[in-house]
Amino acid sequence: MPLPHPTSSSSTVECTRGEKRFYCYLSTGEFLWSNSETDGWEKVDGLEGLPKFAPYSNVKLVNCGGKLVVFWDKYVPAPGGYKEKMIWCADISLEMRGSEEVWGKVEWFDAVLKVPKSYKFVYAKAATL
Repeated sequence: MPLPHPTSSSSTVECTRGEKRFYCYLSTGEFLWSNSETDGWEKVDGLEGLPKFAPYSNVKLVNCGGKLVVFWDKYVPAPGGYKEKMIWCADISLEMRGSEEVWGKVEWFDAVLKVPKSYKFVYAKAATL
């Protein structure tokens, strides 16, 4: 199954594998899903309350216990310019409706950590104990 193609050359794709499905975020603001039984990608419906990410945001996805966890960063305005970034996190429950729809419900999102603006996400991973 090929990855979804961004609609512009400056767009990026971030993906993770969930339970029997793959999930991707396009920097155009879309969350998509697919599984091994389908040839294409479909939009994740729902997601009310999830803020739009800034075009420069570094977004990472991870499957954590069947939920989609999304991390992103956002510059913090300060006198004299941007010197820090805030790391945000959202916890999204996923529900399959029929065989062709996935709905996401934003359970929670908030700022979780302030870092220097030079920081950059490398990878997001969930550990199960």
